[in-house]
Amino acid sequence: MESRLMGMNINTDKTETQLIGRYRGSCDIKLEAQILNQVEDLVYLGGLIVVPVLHSLMSVEESG
Repeated sequence: MESRLMGMNINTDKTETQLIGRYRGSCDIKLEAQILNQVEDLVYLGGLIVVPVLHSLMSVEESG
């Protein structure tokens, strides 16, 4: 990798991933045979990024 030649490395102990999409799930992302930790809440540049929890599509009328 070019980055290694320049002395740049990714710290896999501090690197986290976040899956954002319509459906909940997981996605194993590997870096040098190590699976990166996946989180639901992530602080990026001082802002909190939260994966929204999808609730049941059942309406109040249907539940009662």
